[in-house]
Amino acid sequence: MTDLDRSTGTMVSGQGPAVHSRDIPAPSRRTGRSRPVLPGVLLAIVLAAQFMALLDASIVNVAIPTIQGSLRASGASLQLVVAGYTIAYAVLLVTGARLGDILGHRRVFLAGLAIFTVSSLGCGLAPTAGSLIALRVMQGVGAAVMIPQVLSLIQRTYQGAARTRAMGFYSAVLAGGAVVGQVVAAC
Repeated sequence: MTDLDRSTGTMVSGQGPAVHSRDIPAPSRRTGRSRPVLPGVLLAIVLAAQFMALLDASIVNVAIPTIQGSLRASGASLQLVVAGYTIAYAVLLVTGARLGDILGHRRVFLAGLAIFTVSSLGCGLAPTAGSLIALRVMQGVGAAVMIPQVLSLIQRTYQGAARTRAMGFYSAVLAGGAVVGQVVAAC
């Protein structure tokens, strides 16, 4: 049985060395990990990123005639504009998931989000078909790094009924992203 010696603040027991109470971590003391303050905000951010990646994959299919007219792109270039994103995403998806395991899901998600966002801006400003192709491949890289972290962050942040709700929202985003991309591109 262990007792606290009030005069010295030392834990005393019949066995082993005495332990001072200041050496015992307080239950509320934070470890080195940062936890989201508002899990709802986290869910909104990761689902918005998931939505944008899906939207971006489908929106370009409908926008091909506009891209061809404004950039005077050849048929081969147009195919690379569409396929560049998907190929980079598919090839690097497993690597992106593994990077999240090694470096931390939050850090890798933010890195992927930054790559995706900067390359998306570049795609909107691309002056030539060649630069658009390169930026679309870069978008695919960003998505491959970012997207595996979405499900990992949901799984690690939510428990029980909250996880079920979060997965329901995740499913809705998956279903809606591709459809909305085609509708938005047609407008």
